[in-house]
Amino acid sequence: MRLVKFGSFNTMHHIYTTPSIILHREPLDMSASYIVLTRDLGLIRARAQGVRGAKSRLKGALQEFSFSTVAYVHGKAGWKITTAIPERNFFTDTNDTQKRKILAHIFGVLIRLIVGEEKSPLIFSVIEKGFTELVEGGGDPSVVEVLILARLLHLLGYLAKNEHTTLLFEDYADFSPSMLSLTTTHRVLIVRAINKGLKESQL
Repeated sequence: MRLVKFGSFNTMHHIYTTPSIILHREPLDMSASYIVLTRDLGLIRARAQGVRGAKSRLKGALQEFSFSTVAYVHGKAGWKITTAIPERNFFTDTNDTQKRKILAHIFGVLIRLIVGEEKSPLIFSVIEKGFTELVEGGGDPSVVEVLILARLLHLLGYLAKNEHTTLLFEDYADFSPSMLSLTTTHRVLIVRAINKGLKESQL
């Protein structure tokens, strides 16, 4: 699939292409500003020129909840989006109201918890794999939410390992039935640890 280009950018700038999840979109005239979780750049704020135009082919790639491959350049005014390939949209991939509420909740936690452009492929993996399981899996969505939040808070330093949670952090991409079963078994204690971590983060 071809990268869709928009805007005019200086070819002297290095182009960074990385899988991205669009967390928030703020319209700005014919352009838009985005908060994006990327695999290779961390959480960044980026701007896209002309994306709100009637003929723009990028609306699908840069909608909130979209998972896309996006190219960025960094200039004096910060990050700018140059191209994008849409892969999927987690929100529109499900009609389940509970799952959509969970997606929105975790997006809000991500925006508030991650400060600065701290590169963390593991955080990206937790979100990508966790959201895929949430949308496509047939298990209890609330258990998937608990596992995502526990791993996210652990990676950000707000949730420590203990005898009940150690196995949750051996493979951050593991959302298998056995892992979800383990989460269910210790759910009360894990939720307690999550709430403590969120309180300590002042969310």
